[in-house]
Amino acid sequence: MGLMRFVPNHYSISGLTTAERCGRRYEMEYIYRLTPKEIGLSLAFGKAGHEGLGEYYRKGRDIEEGVDRFKLFWTPFERKDTSEILTQAKGEEILRAYHEQFGKVEDDEFEVVHIEYPFTVDLACSDLPFVGVIDLILRDRLGGELIPVEWKFTKSSWGFVSRPNSQIVGYARATSVITKEKVERVIFHLNGIYKSSEKGLVSGKKKADMPRSIFKRDPIDLDPWDFQEWDLDVEEVVENIRRWEMLGYYPKKTSSCGDFGGCPFIPICIAPPSQREFFMESNFGVKEEK
Repeated sequence: MGLMRFVPNHYSISGLTTAERCGRRYEMEYIYRLTPKEIGLSLAFGKAGHEGLGEYYRKGRDIEEGVDRFKLFWTPFERKDTSEILTQAKGEEILRAYHEQFGKVEDDEFEVVHIEYPFTVDLACSDLPFVGVIDLILRDRLGGELIPVEWKFTKSSWGFVSRPNSQIVGYARATSVITKEKVERVIFHLNGIYKSSEKGLVSGKKKADMPRSIFKRDPIDLDPWDFQEWDLDVEEVVENIRRWEMLGYYPKKTSSCGDFGGCPFIPICIAPPSQREFFMESNFGVKEEK
């Protein structure tokens, strides 16, 4: 029967970022829509964490509701992490510490405007729209500005750079287009996952070091040129995707093979071309379009 190739009907920040990193991985994920048959534990933990924080805000910063939502999504994966870092207890610790460190402060400083806000906006360089979901949109109670917030759950906070970062600029642009308000600030919030942390604090490398927060919260002020360059960067990526499509070949970028724990499609890339479809059908499922 053979594998189907799909024609994307939109661009997302994850798709654009994937294409920027590696054409072959873009082809696997967005043209063939391949996905590992078993979801990775880090991805599952991050999904459960997002669900927990979303519910926390939807229920008026009710931490018990947030924790229960996290447990609901994480329960199928409990006790599967042999390192014993990604656990229900760790997720609950992160959420409760988030509430303690940010709940009251946020309530004083910000009004919650949107939670897990889906958007679809036009791109100047393509007939296909740019789509995504913004984790949280706040309004500054003092100045009145809208501020999109992006959450990340990670065991490697050093792997994330808050600026330059195409996702936060793209989401700021989308927020501005949809609301017709000027957006000049974004909050990039990292929820660190540490085995040794307790109540949202982790000890330093030296005994004399003071415990530090597992959270890294960066308010990022954006300039007009950030948005101008984002448009140009996206145009470049879209042009590459069009060129690969015309050539019928999506090139590998082997310097990206080790990113974020390693690419799941490496076995396909190192197989002879005549055997690749077998590997694809044997080891991957096909994602349903959302």
